[in-house]
Amino acid sequence: MTMAQKNTTTALSANAKAIVDAYIHQNIFEPHRAKALVIGLYSRRKNANQEIISVLKESIPTYPLSFTEEEFAILDKEYNEIVKYCHNFIVGLEKAEVNAGNVHFPSELVELCSKIIASTEEDSLYLPFAGYCDMAFALEAKSVSGFEANLSSVAFSKILFDAYGINGAISSSDTFAPKFEGGEYYDHIISFPPRLSSKDNRQIAQYTLDLLRGGLSDGGDMSLILPQGDLSSLHWTSFRRYLMENKTKFNVLTISLPAVFMPVTGVKYSLMFIEKRENPDGTFFFMDADRQEFFTVSKENRKQPQLKVESILESLKVRDERYVREIDTENNFLVNYHSFSPSRCFVYNDLPKLTDGADYFKLGDLVDDLREEGCMDSDFEMQGLPQRYVRTSHLFDDYMSCSIDYDAISLAPDHYNYFPSVYSAYANGGFAAYVNGTIKVGQISGMYNPNGFFTNNPHSNSKLIGVDPYVAHFAPKRYGKAQLDYVLRELTKQYVIQQAKKLAVGTVMQQMRSEDFFKLKIAVPSIERQDEILKQDRIAAVEKAGVKVDELNEKFRKDIHMMKHALGQTVFNLSNWMQVLNQARKKGNGILDEKAQIGGLVKVSTGEVFDNIEIAIKVLSRQVSSFDVGYGMKVSQFSLADFIDKYIETHPRPNVKYDFASAQYRADYEVPNVDVDDSDPNNLKVIEIPGEPVVLKGEALDYVEFPEEALSIIVDNIVSNAVSHGFKDPEKVYTIHFEFKPEGTSYILSISNDGEPLPADKDPEDVFVLGHTSGGGDHAGIGGYQVRSLMEDFGGKAEIVSTPGEEFKVTYKLTFTKTNLIDLTL
Repeated sequence: MTMAQKNTTTALSANAKAIVDAYIHQNIFEPHRAKALVIGLYSRRKNANQEIISVLKESIPTYPLSFTEEEFAILDKEYNEIVKYCHNFIVGLEKAEVNAGNVHFPSELVELCSKIIASTEEDSLYLPFAGYCDMAFALEAKSVSGFEANLSSVAFSKILFDAYGINGAISSSDTFAPKFEGGEYYDHIISFPPRLSSKDNRQIAQYTLDLLRGGLSDGGDMSLILPQGDLSSLHWTSFRRYLMENKTKFNVLTISLPAVFMPVTGVKYSLMFIEKRENPDGTFFFMDADRQEFFTVSKENRKQPQLKVESILESLKVRDERYVREIDTENNFLVNYHSFSPSRCFVYNDLPKLTDGADYFKLGDLVDDLREEGCMDSDFEMQGLPQRYVRTSHLFDDYMSCSIDYDAISLAPDHYNYFPSVYSAYANGGFAAYVNGTIKVGQISGMYNPNGFFTNNPHSNSKLIGVDPYVAHFAPKRYGKAQLDYVLRELTKQYVIQQAKKLAVGTVMQQMRSEDFFKLKIAVPSIERQDEILKQDRIAAVEKAGVKVDELNEKFRKDIHMMKHALGQTVFNLSNWMQVLNQARKKGNGILDEKAQIGGLVKVSTGEVFDNIEIAIKVLSRQVSSFDVGYGMKVSQFSLADFIDKYIETHPRPNVKYDFASAQYRADYEVPNVDVDDSDPNNLKVIEIPGEPVVLKGEALDYVEFPEEALSIIVDNIVSNAVSHGFKDPEKVYTIHFEFKPEGTSYILSISNDGEPLPADKDPEDVFVLGHTSGGGDHAGIGGYQVRSLMEDFGGKAEIVSTPGEEFKVTYKLTFTKTNLIDLTL
């Protein structure tokens, strides 16, 4: 593998740079100003193509070029360098836009690819899904061809080609995966396919395979930037298999990268670099760069991590064994799974050192796989028998409270009938599943048959039960080295979860195949030591339960105190108005005149007194009806995106602007229901299941289990707190910003505002203490306490962060632990 350094800097004069910067930074809420400047300057040129201008005016907002004649003269003179300068600005601005409509390679991937590829000016470059052709400019290519479905990208790339002096032939395409006709060979093929539906992804994979077989010249190379899930997905199996079957023709380097390009969704990408060479050894290189060593987070932009390109290149250069491995294609993980996931090469790299005579054992050496033992033929007559499946949503975080009641196991969805086998779950067995950063465990209770839930007699009393494909089902070996409780305990430990992350498959939702579970290594001491550890856990659990009871009692006392305090304030207010009314009655000898004025220096009418009494009674009624708020609230499943959209619509405020990128949390394409075709002996062919798709375009992807009523109270308190204590300027419109992200199997909802920060002498935690207030003064302060109390009542958490130097100075972070992240088994 060779590496080359390319120069992509521009030579813009100070005067021109000042004019350009002033224009494109004139309004930070208009990110297209750099494009508008390029289009406007291009349209003034004598040889401007009117068709290009027409296409771009329809798709990109334009802004007037309000320059003096002297400034226009400078801009015209340095036109080419200005186009390059604006192009670099646009790439940086849109770095994180990796979606179906993406037109840019992220700048760090451009840098990484350009330094790995060794190119010359005479080389031909082909760009499928070309976007704005960023790789062409980084490689300083002279001959470029390719296609792009986005018509405005094609038009804009022609302007860029002209400025860079490139002979480009990027054509428009009405499909994301055209049929490859062949006949042309290219020295460099670089592809960054968009993330599309399952069907389109299969077509893209087939097109890329055809391109590799019939479009790459001898001595050429292909760079593919794909979601890490594609390194082991069914869609790309034929592509990976072709590389292994032709191992004497190719060198392959696969690098897994951290989630720095789509940090909100957590989608991680990989770079696969393929050289067409004679390689009789048939070895491939894999690098695990999905580690903290290879990215950094700057103080200026904490939301967007930066890839450390030079660190990756240096590790590749010295073949650092901690991160880079040379794997023969006869290796089991390549042969058995056709997986190109680099992390599988490094599963056991970071195991902690052991003491007390313990040793590491693979789970498969400690337990029996009950799925294999309980498998029955798919043609078995199952009419009239209930079909239930243990799924990831039935499992638990804590091994000490992971009992699964059989009657609570939901019936299998219709599409589960497409799985080739049905399994019998055993009473003495355990379950485990990895989902999106955590391992859940469980054991079944409430069965009829102590040895299993299935017998060959369909009329027997046994209960038929199945196991989700991503759930492992096992029992300790009869004379084995580990007890079941101890195995379940260790599976939830962080060192095991770290192994699982390296074996996981999937793009957005990370899961493990059941068979991969048995590769996990766990630390196993003697049976006597296991007994001691389990006993200590039970003692600690009892002590923890006692502390929890005390905490609940104290919380109940505080809740009652809070409600009594609020009621007392209202009753005191009502009593005051009643005294004023009594004074008016005495003054009028029992006759009340609504217009009569009452009071000393500050007078009110009798009518106003009645109005205030009515308001106080309504407040009192509401407080009495919600005295048990949080107790008995109905938990439901709903989308955070839907909830926030509805809240913003129904809670307008005159000095508040709500900011929420709702589309970011919704599906941008339809996902059909798919499964493996049983007729394919290799189980590699995917078929679409008729009926409703799994996900509709525009559908919310996140769901939490929480009382909507409680969340409304929580958000009301947070917004009211911001308005009361943070929004000091009555002439200013303030912003309340909503966003959320997955973390493990939880969602974290952040509610931020750009008002005043918390007082410098206030500990943020005080906001959640009963009696404290965000703004100081005599206010009793119950809103913050109620926020945390309600979140904790239903399994969540609440915290507050004060960052005086940033745009949003106060942020509430709400953690929802009961989410759909443990239910997605597709």
